[in-house]
Amino acid sequence: MYKQNKTEAWRLYEMGQEWNRNLETPYYDYVTTNWEMYKGNQWVNAKGLKDFPKPVFNIIKRTITFFVASMTSTKMEVEFEPPAKTGKPEIDEKYTKAISFINSAFNNFWEKQQLDSVIRELATEAAVSGDMGVHMYFNEYASPYGELSGEIGDIELETIDGVNMYFGNPNCREVEKQPYILIYGRDPINELEKEIRIRQKLENINVDKLDDIEVQSDNDFEEQASLAGQNEIKGNTKYSKAGYIIKMCKLVAEGADKETVHVTKQLKNNTIYKNVDTGLTRYPVAFNNWEKQKNNYHGLSVCGEIVPNQIFINRMFAMAMFNLMKTAFPKAIINGDLIENWTNRIDGVIKVKGVSPNTNIANAATYLNAGEMSNQIPNLIEQTMAFTKDMLGANDALLGNINPEQASGTSISITARQSGIPLENPKNNIRQLLEDIARNFIDMVTNYYGERPITMETEIDGEKQNILETFDFDELKEMSFNVKVNVGATTYWDQNAINQRLDGLLQSEKITFVDWLKRVPDEYIPMKQDLIDELQAQVTPTQQNIMQQQPMQQQGINNPLGLR
Repeated sequence: MYKQNKTEAWRLYEMGQEWNRNLETPYYDYVTTNWEMYKGNQWVNAKGLKDFPKPVFNIIKRTITFFVASMTSTKMEVEFEPPAKTGKPEIDEKYTKAISFINSAFNNFWEKQQLDSVIRELATEAAVSGDMGVHMYFNEYASPYGELSGEIGDIELETIDGVNMYFGNPNCREVEKQPYILIYGRDPINELEKEIRIRQKLENINVDKLDDIEVQSDNDFEEQASLAGQNEIKGNTKYSKAGYIIKMCKLVAEGADKETVHVTKQLKNNTIYKNVDTGLTRYPVAFNNWEKQKNNYHGLSVCGEIVPNQIFINRMFAMAMFNLMKTAFPKAIINGDLIENWTNRIDGVIKVKGVSPNTNIANAATYLNAGEMSNQIPNLIEQTMAFTKDMLGANDALLGNINPEQASGTSISITARQSGIPLENPKNNIRQLLEDIARNFIDMVTNYYGERPITMETEIDGEKQNILETFDFDELKEMSFNVKVNVGATTYWDQNAINQRLDGLLQSEKITFVDWLKRVPDEYIPMKQDLIDELQAQVTPTQQNIMQQQPMQQQGINNPLGLR
């Protein structure tokens, strides 16, 4: 808790900023431009176009929205497994028990941190800026189960923008190989001062004798993502913000036999805490890209690919509109010797002077034909939009522009799967991010949880219920686990194809109507289970066996829903 010219973490932060600015496309400009284009602020840098129309046909947001929805519509879940079966009952039983608790603990963590929403947020972040990252930490003031347990402390997670994460070796994207990792953040100065006082009390420092805990606000927000992040409350008040750096590095503590993560939190001129040993063996960080770049920890975004095309489309539309505004309406040409006051008003009267009986009044005024715009312009705009979507793999099947009632469900499913191939790399990167989160979670629970109750799902009297069971997570320290990320197929096109196959089996009398009911989604048939029970109650077990061997026409259930 002392003042100095510039803290070590801040100097490393400035080195990272310089590296980002020296990229071929300066990183901060790249991210800001992408976010503004994504949200529709696509004419922000257009100068000198006061009377020029500024249309926005935002193919960027439409494409990214569908990409993210397509990638995250499938349910993802994490499962922990033993590395292998040993054949020794005591060890295998120990692993079985531990895995049941670690899976339940992670499921609780998933629900509390709303990871389904976080995954969508991270996918959008990566699609726009190229990077997605999270920081995990132990909140010692959290109460996981409230009065049910009284336990204090829980693992929490926050998303980190790519512009706020700095690697010690920016040419390498591997998190665990970094000499250090920096996370930049901004908080109100009163919150930072409060944190300094808390740390002083923990270290038994007399706060009353210190006069160096005043934090000054700064304007170091020019590198934040989007223009909104570069705008803060003005004035030096307690709500004004100041930047801070969380530095993480791996050191061997005195008397220890392995490297652990040490954390330092510093402001530009103040230190909040320094080299605190977390006991963790992994950085509590997960980071990945939309598309990876060689020798660069930052990724390529889908938004960055579309920006030049989006600008061209907007400009061509604007030029076409401007041309129509200036030339689409016919110009009046009048004979000034005959007409003094010309008006286009519907009820207006035009006075003509000096007209003899032989004068043709039609020669007093006429209209020039309106200018015609080349058909090449709308054709080029349409082709540019079509080629852009095709190059990205955003065809009609992926964007949902196919009527499944007028096409084969199987063919649509195949087309959608093929169109989704370009998304396999980003989707795999999300799975890798989830796996890193899970590995970090194991590392953290073994160091922070100790003996505590965990919500476990169990079956009581035929009903699934949640109960609290106590487990000592210190037992996990000598154990290792495999992490598997499961992804389920739940797309609309897949379900449509499955339904068509079921319809075919029903029509060909390979299954009964009850079999068909059991396999279609619940939302397709209201009160489906009641219908199944009623049908099954109408026949005896003997009759059911006979019905399974007879054609459906003999059962009196001939295409009951009028299926085609």
